[in-house]
Amino acid sequence: MEVVIVTVLMVLMVQTCHSANQQRFMKTLYLAENRAVLNKVIQWKTVSSPVICGRDCSMNPNCGSFNYYIRKRICVLNNASRAHSADDFVELPGSLYYDDNVNNPSFSAPIIESYSSCLKMYQAGYRDNGIYTIYHTSLTHGLQVYCDMETDGGGWTVFQRRQDGSVDFYRNWADYQSGFGDLQKEFWLGNAIMRDLTGSGHWQLREDMEDWQSRIAWASYGEFNVTGDKYTLQVGSYDNRSTAGDSLTDHNGRSFTTKDQDNDEHSNNCAKKGNGAWWFTGCLTSHLNGQYYQDGDLLKFQGIQWKSWKGTEYSLKKCSMKLRQVYCDMETDGGGWIVFQRRHDGSVDFYRNWTEYQSGFGDLHNEFWLGNNILRDLTGSGQWELRVEMEDWESITSWASYGEFAVTGDNYTLHVGSYDAQSTAGDLMA
Repeated sequence: MEVVIVTVLMVLMVQTCHSANQQRFMKTLYLAENRAVLNKVIQWKTVSSPVICGRDCSMNPNCGSFNYYIRKRICVLNNASRAHSADDFVELPGSLYYDDNVNNPSFSAPIIESYSSCLKMYQAGYRDNGIYTIYHTSLTHGLQVYCDMETDGGGWTVFQRRQDGSVDFYRNWADYQSGFGDLQKEFWLGNAIMRDLTGSGHWQLREDMEDWQSRIAWASYGEFNVTGDKYTLQVGSYDNRSTAGDSLTDHNGRSFTTKDQDNDEHSNNCAKKGNGAWWFTGCLTSHLNGQYYQDGDLLKFQGIQWKSWKGTEYSLKKCSMKLRQVYCDMETDGGGWIVFQRRHDGSVDFYRNWTEYQSGFGDLHNEFWLGNNILRDLTGSGQWELRVEMEDWESITSWASYGEFAVTGDNYTLHVGSYDAQSTAGDLMA
């Protein structure tokens, strides 16, 4: 799984002029590969190489080190070094770290193949729940996220968790924008990050909940994204197999509200009323960021709420929110197709076992099977069309289309109908 690349560039030489007396000096900076110091940023910019970044660090008296992100050519100047901020010195594939400590090369980390999402990591063979670093194309550098690799086929990026009340969720706009908490415990990943992640592609949403009698329930939606400066919720295609009921569709199209930024439709601020923050209407049918209580039965609209499961006078013990990406074809026959299988070069083995077909495998940009669990979830509500595209060895293309398609049950039973007579490949699915 790991590929180690040895480099001969271990020392960066930077020559600058001292601003006070114009004396020339040489500052030697040492490299630690795939490492970075986090949370100490004083300035960042796009530059062509780490040499330029090193020059700028040497000219800034407050700069103790710098990170250079190779893929995005981002230079980050830090006000502390590895020696002074050991807890913030982390492995980060694709990052070059420099300071003046001669021992830096011994801290270099091997280059590990990077993935753009928890789903990609799952399909690459990662099966343990935990914290991983993903490299989504919308982000300037790697992002640490908690991946749920077990629930409903795995590959979920968790963006919210409540479990014990250890983290205060009655926060201001800036906190919810940037995120807060501990990825191993209670946290909110951040509205800006969610907007960036869901700004491209097609995403699913799932909420898992638990009451004070240890009963569990869940709700799933086939469409989810967060948009705009007010982090507006876009959610749809509720999965009617969900056990918690639909308490989020009423919030569709609503902007995010916190105690210091009121974007809801109520005469009062719903975030203040519910001691939390959410995509409020006037005010809620759900509120998973409400105040944590050590008991379930409460006054109306208080606590962690999911009305369709527990009503408006009950606060949940635990909950989590997570998202997962699916691949879309935006060109064929009007666009908007979710691609769940592709074959084109034999690069992926499709002679697989039940578990692999259940969870999915392959590369979304090449050959893959999306997963029977995902297909069942997506087609569990609403009406779906199916289109099959084919090409022979003489490059002649053909297609077959069906107006009805669903996958159901534990054995993933196929339901298909309404063959389109204009199809050129004929009907072999009915």
